[in-house]
Amino acid sequence: MDEDYLKGIGKIWTKKDVPANMVDSEAISDAVDSIYAYLTNSSPKSILVSGDKGVGKSALINLVSKKLKAHGWFIFTATAGNIMAGQRYIGDLEQSIQNVLSELTDGKKNLWIVPRFQELYYGGRHEYSPVSILDQILPFVESGELKIIGEVDTNSLEKVIQFRPQILSCFEIVRISPLSKENTLALASEWIKKDDKNGLWDSFSAKDLDEVFFLSNQYLSFKENPGCLFDLLKQTKKLIQLGSEEGKRIQLAHFLDALSNITGLPKKILDDTEKLDLEHLKNHFSQKVIGQEDAVNTIIERIAMIKAGLTDPSRPAGVFLFVGPTGTGKTEVAKALAEYLFGSENKLIRLDMSEFQTQESMYKILGDASDTAENTALVNTIRRKPFSVILLDEFEKAHPNIWDLFLQVFDDGRLTDQRGSIADFRYSIIILTSNIGASLPVTNRVGFNTSEDERIDGNMLKAINQTFRPEFVNRIDKIIMFNPLTKAIAKQILKNELGKVLARRGLRRRAWELDFEDSALEFLLEKGFSSSLGARPLKRAIEKFLLAPLAVTIVNHDYPKGNQFLLVSPAKQKLKVEFIDPDEPDFTWNQKKQILEKQEAQSKVLNLKEIVANPKGVLSEFKLIERRLIELQKVISKEHLLQVKEDYLGEMGSTEFWSKPERYEILSEIEFIDRFESAYETTTSLLERLKGRNKERLSYDSKLIRKLAQRLYLLNQAVNSYVNKEPQDALIRIKYKKSDREHGKKIENMYSSWSKHRGMKMELIKESSESGECIFIFSIVGFGAYSLLKSESGYHVFENRGSKEKDMIKTRINVSVITMTNEDHRSINTTGILTRFSKSGISKVVRRYRMDKSPVIKDLKNRWQTGKVEYVLNGNFDLF
Repeated sequence: MDEDYLKGIGKIWTKKDVPANMVDSEAISDAVDSIYAYLTNSSPKSILVSGDKGVGKSALINLVSKKLKAHGWFIFTATAGNIMAGQRYIGDLEQSIQNVLSELTDGKKNLWIVPRFQELYYGGRHEYSPVSILDQILPFVESGELKIIGEVDTNSLEKVIQFRPQILSCFEIVRISPLSKENTLALASEWIKKDDKNGLWDSFSAKDLDEVFFLSNQYLSFKENPGCLFDLLKQTKKLIQLGSEEGKRIQLAHFLDALSNITGLPKKILDDTEKLDLEHLKNHFSQKVIGQEDAVNTIIERIAMIKAGLTDPSRPAGVFLFVGPTGTGKTEVAKALAEYLFGSENKLIRLDMSEFQTQESMYKILGDASDTAENTALVNTIRRKPFSVILLDEFEKAHPNIWDLFLQVFDDGRLTDQRGSIADFRYSIIILTSNIGASLPVTNRVGFNTSEDERIDGNMLKAINQTFRPEFVNRIDKIIMFNPLTKAIAKQILKNELGKVLARRGLRRRAWELDFEDSALEFLLEKGFSSSLGARPLKRAIEKFLLAPLAVTIVNHDYPKGNQFLLVSPAKQKLKVEFIDPDEPDFTWNQKKQILEKQEAQSKVLNLKEIVANPKGVLSEFKLIERRLIELQKVISKEHLLQVKEDYLGEMGSTEFWSKPERYEILSEIEFIDRFESAYETTTSLLERLKGRNKERLSYDSKLIRKLAQRLYLLNQAVNSYVNKEPQDALIRIKYKKSDREHGKKIENMYSSWSKHRGMKMELIKESSESGECIFIFSIVGFGAYSLLKSESGYHVFENRGSKEKDMIKTRINVSVITMTNEDHRSINTTGILTRFSKSGISKVVRRYRMDKSPVIKDLKNRWQTGKVEYVLNGNFDLF
C-alpha cells in the first residue's frame, strides 16, 4: 500500500487520534461492538453513523477505529473536499478516486472514515456530469470490497437517501440519540477524572458541573448533549491553557469567559455575580439614539431580563415593533443593541421587507429545496450567527403569508426550512419597524400600564390593529412609538453625524481636524431639519454643503498636505472651509508648491533603469514610478489581460479543450497572467504604502524606491514580451575552453547574480566537459527573462595585457540565449535543446572586458561603456 500517496490526500488514522481522556458508556460500548461486528463479518457491511450535532458521532467512530487498529486494521480518513483538492483538469478527480479505491480495496482490513458523508453526493458533480464521488464508490461498497464508516447528521442523511435510496441496502445505519442529563453529567464527571492529571479540575465540584450543564444548555443548545456540555468544558480548558498562569485551577468564572468568547455576549451579561450599571448602559444608548427615551428604556429592560435569565427560553430573547415617523432612530436602536449585546453592528441581520411583497420571495427566508440552497437565506444566516439582532425593516410592506411565517418564529423561536431542517431563533432579538400611522395626529395615549413610557398613542394603536391580525400583535413583546424630532434634538443628532463624518475613510486617513462655528451648525440645521422626515435630511445637508465641496477639493488635490486644521463657517448659501497648517513653519504653501513643481519636472527626464541602478529616494523618482504604473495599467486595459484569462478559463470548461493541441500554450498563458496580476497588485500596494499619509513627502527610503522601480521595470518587460508574442523564460548556454575557466566562471557568476537581483530563478540543466571544452546550460525563469537576455548572445571577450606593452591576451566566452518553450517546462530534452543551440549560431562580439590597470567594459551591441567592471560583473549589465 502506498501510504505516502494516501497521506497526500487525507490522513492515516493512528491511536493518537483518540484523546487519552476519552470516555464511553455501556451504550457506547455496545454500539462499538455492533459496528465492529458488521465490519469484520465474513460479508462485511459499511456503516453510516447518524445523529444530530453534538450527540457523539465522532467519538463513537474514534472508539471503533481504536478497536480495529488493535486488530491490525489500516484506517484512512478523508472528506470529499480532500479527494477533490488540487484537481485542475477534467478526469483528474476520477483518476484520484480510482487511485484511492485501488489502495483501499487491496486488503480485507482497510477502512475509510468519511466525515460529512453527505458531501460525497455533491462532490464531483458539475454541469457536464451528474456523477458524484458517491456514485463512483457505491458499487465497491455494495460488494464489500470497500469498507466505510461515514459520519452524517440526520437531516442530511434523509436528503441523500431521497436521491440515492440504494444507500439503505449498501450501509448499516447506526442512529445515535442525545443523552439524558443524568447520563451526560455522569460521562462528564468521568471525563474530568481522566483529564485531571495536573490538578486543573481540583476546585471543580459536582455542583459547579451542574451549573455548567445549565449554562451550556441555555446558551449552546443548538448542539445536543453530550456535545453541548463537552464543548463548553473543552473550550474552557483550552482558554485556561492559553493563559500564562501556572498552577491555575478551573473555576466557574472561567466558563463564563469561554461562553462570552463563543456567544459574543459580554461577560457582565452572563455573570450573575457582576452588577450591571444601568445608568452607564442608558448613557451608552442615549448617545447613539437621541430623544427616544421610551425606546432606550425598553431595550435596557430587555437587557436586564437577559442578564437575570428571566426571558422565556422557548421564544426569541425579545420581539419588538418600532413604529413612528421615518428618520427618528428606529434602525439606530437596533444597531446600538447589536453592538452592545453581541459585540458588533455586524451581528445585525437586516432584511428590507419591501423586497418580500410576493409569496415567491419566501425562499429568501426559507432557502429552497434544490441542491444549492440560497446561502443568504435567513435560516442559513441565523445558523451561522445564532446570537444576533434581526431587523425586519418596514415589516408592513411584506406579503401577509410572510407575516404568518414569522408567527412560528415569534411563538417558539424556530423555523423549518424547505429541506426540513430547523433554524433556532431563540438566541436572537427580533425588531420590526413600521411607518404605520406616522402621519396620524397624536391623541390620548392608552395602555394597560399607566406609566408614561408604557403608553401608546390611540390612533397609532388603532392603525396597528387594522393592519395586523390580533394573533400577530399578541406575539409582540412590546410596541414602541418613536417621537418626531424637535430642533434641539436635531442639533444633537447633527453633532453626532459630524463626528461620524470624520471616521469615514476619506477623512480618517488624513491628519485633519474639523472645527465648526455655531453659525455653520445653524446653517446645516436650517437646510436639513424636518420634524416629519427625521434625521435623514440632516445627513443629506451634510453631504450637499460640506462633503460634496470637500470631495471636489480632495480629488483635485487642491489643498495643502499634512496636518491641517479645517475651520468651517457659512458664506452666503454655502459653507466655507479654510485650511490652516499648524505644523509646517519651514515652507509656505507657495514655496512647497514650487519645490513640488521642480521635482515633477525632474521626474520627466528620469528612467526606471537609473532609479534601479542608483536610487536617491527623492520625490521625482517616486513621481516617475507612479506615472509609469499608470501607463502600465493602461496597457493592461488595452490588452484585456484579465478578460483573456476569463475567456480561457471558460474554454477549459468544455470537454473539447483537453484534446486541443494548443491547450498547453493556453494553460501557460493563464499561469503567466496569474503571476503578472499578483505581482502588479503587490507593486500597487507597496506604492500606496510608500505614499505619505499626512503630507506629500519630499524624500523616501531609497531601498523601497529601488524595489518599486525594479518591480515595475520587470513588469514592463513582461507585458512587452506578452504583447510581442515573445516567451518570458530563457535558456542560456555558456561555452569556453578549459584553459579559460577563470573568465568563464566570471560570466557564469554574472548571470547568476543578475538572476538573483532581478528575482529570477536560474537552474543548471546540463553540464559537460569534453574535448577540452566546458559547456553549461541554464534555465532562467522570470518576467521578461528572454527579452532582457537575448542581446547577450555572442562573444564576451576578456582582454589582458601581456608581459609586453603591445601584447593583448584575449579570452572568448561563447554565450547563446534561446527561448524556453512550454515543452521545455514540461520535460527537459537536453538533446533537443543542444540541437536548438547549435542552430542559433554566434554572430558578433557582445562585450569587451578590459581587466588591466585601466579597466573598462565596452558593450558593442547596446553601445555603452563604463569603468565599473565589478558593477557589471555583479549582474547589472542591463541597467546601462
